[in-house]
Amino acid sequence: MSALADILERRAGLVAEADAQRSRLARELEACTSVLVVADHFLWFFHFSHLTHQAHHAAHHAYRGGPVVRPPAFGEMATFFAICA
Repeated sequence: MSALADILERRAGLVAEADAQRSRLARELEACTSVLVVADHFLWFFHFSHLTHQAHHAAHHAYRGGPVVRPPAFGEMATFFAICA
């Protein structure tokens, strides 16, 4: 019987260790995911602000016959962030 008790005790220890490792890994993944989401939002924000800046710059030069560039509307950007980001 003592061999069975040793096996069950060892199993309980391994299960507890595995649960602790799983919990630690989940916390690390959650932190990494949060950092990546913030970085993604900043990258898209700079992308849209660059497009808006280009459109405003092109609007000042449109009287010279340059191309007319329309900046993305607020609704388009909000929809993008709601669906994609």
